[in-house]
Amino acid sequence: MIYIIYPQDETTKFLLEIPQRITDKLGKEIVKIITILASDNSYAECLVNIEAIPANSIVLFMGHGQADKLWGAESESFKKKSFISKSQSKIFAEKYLFLLSCNSNEFLKGTFTFSKVISSIGFGSLPTEMTEVENSKRLIEQGVNETVITQYKATIVELVATSFSDMMEKKYSFSQLSNNFMLRLNKKISQVILDDITNKENRILADLLFQMKSEMVFI
Repeated sequence: MIYIIYPQDETTKFLLEIPQRITDKLGKEIVKIITILASDNSYAECLVNIEAIPANSIVLFMGHGQADKLWGAESESFKKKSFISKSQSKIFAEKYLFLLSCNSNEFLKGTFTFSKVISSIGFGSLPTEMTEVENSKRLIEQGVNETVITQYKATIVELVATSFSDMMEKKYSFSQLSNNFMLRLNKKISQVILDDITNKENRILADLLFQMKSEMVFI
């Protein structure tokens, strides 16, 4: 079974297509979603539910992150708060952890010596909102626009959903999941470039995917 932790947030709603694709292919019993709602009570309840996840389980976190924390849920009336800080990372002890969140590579590097996570995968910058682009000189200079962001989000969903589906269907190990994900990412980069190398948006998307590849960590 895959345990998916999802902090409710309009900006990450597109990620819910990941468990939907997995269950459409393999059945609902493959996935258990722990949805964090925008309230203090839900934050606390979900922490208890995460602590109860059996050892050796595979955990996929889908939400916002920083080098020092994983963020919780947010709504118009509830501002998001830190859900799991570095000091709380032991909650993932004896689990396999896939953090689909920005700067989770640094979060994992800063906690692996004491978190007791069996193995983990994390990423660097994953720009999925135009507000992130508008606040980044580098992304503005790259020419990232709404079309590229839409394609980038669809690619993230495709890569994660197919990689996890393969793992469960073919009984891959967590390291094989990492290899499979990287293989699919490399193929996608090549495909985007070969589709139309003269298309500026294709080149920008390929650059973003290459950045994802270069910043991904397996610990």
